[in-house]
Amino acid sequence: MYVFGSDTYLKFCHFFSGIELWLGLRRVDGVWGWADGSPVDYANFGDPHEHPSKDCVSWNDDRTWQYSTCDNEYRTFCIWQPGIDN
Repeated sequence: MYVFGSDTYLKFCHFFSGIELWLGLRRVDGVWGWADGSPVDYANFGDPHEHPSKDCVSWNDDRTWQYSTCDNEYRTFCIWQPGIDN
């Protein structure tokens, strides 16, 4: 799953308009973190207010991020780079 560390790929993702996707950002024990363990240093929330019962983040159909419950069924977004084993 791709980790959004900047808006570089966010611009690329704009063609996903209308599709909700998991972003790999999740809250565990009260701490937000990316699926690969990298720090959260970029965000693009439409509603910046955290919701206590929503521990995951998805790509909203208006091209912003939204807090979501982790049991929602959305697609994922992955980037593959040749020569890197994932």
